[in-house]
Amino acid sequence: MIVGAGALSTAAVALMTFGTGTAAAINEYAGQTYADATQAISDAGQSAVIATRVGSFLPTDECWVTGSRSANFLDSSGINGGGRVLLYLNCNDTYAKAGIPGNSLGSPEGRAAKADADAKAAEEQEQAEAEAAAVGEQG
Repeated sequence: MIVGAGALSTAAVALMTFGTGTAAAINEYAGQTYADATQAISDAGQSAVIATRVGSFLPTDECWVTGSRSANFLDSSGINGGGRVLLYLNCNDTYAKAGIPGNSLGSPEGRAAKADADAKAAEEQEQAEAEAAAVGEQG
């Protein structure tokens, strides 16, 4: 009985000290570009903070968000400013090319990125050929 009461009081003290935690958006912006994520964060009335950045190939706005979470740290005044979202960025290209770092073509992510890039290039080529043919018919 005494052991049970001691365990219960220890749990109560822990809850009062550490709280029950708050629901925080984790990885809500993963997969988006930094520009898209910061726009969405701004639209939600919050501010984006770059927590980490890997690579330097891409401009910041084109970097990929690999993870995100709500900030729960205190500033130098000991105040939690709230409304901040930490973003973890990958600024390497979406897949590796000669001399350019990125996901390996041997990985599922690299293969998917390469397939997307190839499909986009083929679509742009078809559009350019169609425009050239239309100009040729007019001229």
